[in-house]
Amino acid sequence: MANQDPSSLSVAPVEPTSTPKRGRGAPKGTRHVKEPLRNTRLQNDVALLRVEGMARKKIADLAGVSPMTVQRIEALPEVQARIAELREIHRKVTMERGTSVGTKMWDRLDDAVTNGTAKDVNLLTFAQGALERTLASASGEKQQVEVSGMAGTQAPRVEIKNLLLQLFPQSDKPLSGN
Repeated sequence: MANQDPSSLSVAPVEPTSTPKRGRGAPKGTRHVKEPLRNTRLQNDVALLRVEGMARKKIADLAGVSPMTVQRIEALPEVQARIAELREIHRKVTMERGTSVGTKMWDRLDDAVTNGTAKDVNLLTFAQGALERTLASASGEKQQVEVSGMAGTQAPRVEIKNLLLQLFPQSDKPLSGN
């Protein structure tokens, strides 16, 4: 789901309620329900902006309501259902686009190994790792991250240099770095 410009959303300051509050003018036994909680446009916008990662305070500022009102709207069952629906759409779009990009990236990596420089290979493998983490996150797959390198070997940086030297043995370009 692409980030949208908040000004393009329908979030607008909510008009004050005209419903009489409990007390004078309200029929006995009636309960005041605040208008923003019934505003379906605001409910949809809160769901969309929360899925996009916007903070409650920022949403509240855009809508002209309090952060607590945003929290109450977010807690409504219909808004929770909309958030779940939007997250599922976001997950599907991420998986489809990531798979498409991944295929192209593998082709570029294959070309870089054959014709490119060590820097090209390094950048593409870094990008592939980032894409893999994104897709794993979107799929709900849990990941373990190993940062110490392979067991019983030298530091990871040295391992990468050795791997690059194996990939480019006849390269007369020196590898940059330490």
